[in-house]
Amino acid sequence: MKTLASLILVLLISIPVSANLNLPGDYIQTRDGNMYFATFNFGMKNLRARHTDGRLFKIRYADVVSYKKDNTVFEKKALYEGKVPTGYSAFMELVCQKNDLKLYRYKEYGTYFDCRNFSFCKGNTRYFVYRGDEFIVELTAQNVQTICRFFEL
Repeated sequence: MKTLASLILVLLISIPVSANLNLPGDYIQTRDGNMYFATFNFGMKNLRARHTDGRLFKIRYADVVSYKKDNTVFEKKALYEGKVPTGYSAFMELVCQKNDLKLYRYKEYGTYFDCRNFSFCKGNTRYFVYRGDEFIVELTAQNVQTICRFFEL
């Protein structure tokens, strides 16, 4: 009787585990709510993707809300300079989440000219906290310990 109960328990535990093994890891989520499980590459104006059934398609960056590539989730968020919105949005890496707050990493690549300092700067990494699409705070030297403690980093 004990062995029968043990076998049933093992069977019940293994069903959800085996169901998750069949899902592909990479995905693209669009504005209209469609989600595509696909392998994809980045182009100049769009993502070039191959669907799991073999179809090829292109999705404009403007239509992409989030994507997951190589176990890393990226979501499109509005960029802020201080507390002022820049009017631009960018894909930010989701670092962690607690309750309804999410911590994102934004990497600026390349070299750019900073008009405020009249000098060339290399791209840096910035961290932002959002609640949904609402900007909460950018990590600074003054608040980094508090925020890291909140997110248990």
